[in-house]
Amino acid sequence: MHASTRILLFMVAVVAIVGGWWVLVVNNPFPAAVVYASLWTAAVLLVTFLLIKVGFGYNRYSARRKPGGAAQAASAESALAELKRLRDNGLISPEEYEAKRTQIIDRL
Repeated sequence: MHASTRILLFMVAVVAIVGGWWVLVVNNPFPAAVVYASLWTAAVLLVTFLLIKVGFGYNRYSARRKPGGAAQAASAESALAELKRLRDNGLISPEEYEAKRTQIIDRL
């Protein structure tokens, strides 16, 4: 989970805890309010930590993508063009061309 998502989740938890305490203290006798508010705080923190553990806000699609996808594809394209030029000029054999081409494509 990204740090900004974690921070936002903790900020929401703090607001929920403070709001819960306020509602419980206003509407209940003080000793009972402290007990209820303590339970409320524990529940909010538990839910917050569970959401962090399961990856709340985690974009699984972008996590699978390799960084620099477009730049990597462009560099592979130029490498393949250079490799083709070398083969066409007879500087490398067709076997060398295929081996190197397979390496470049595997990196994508």
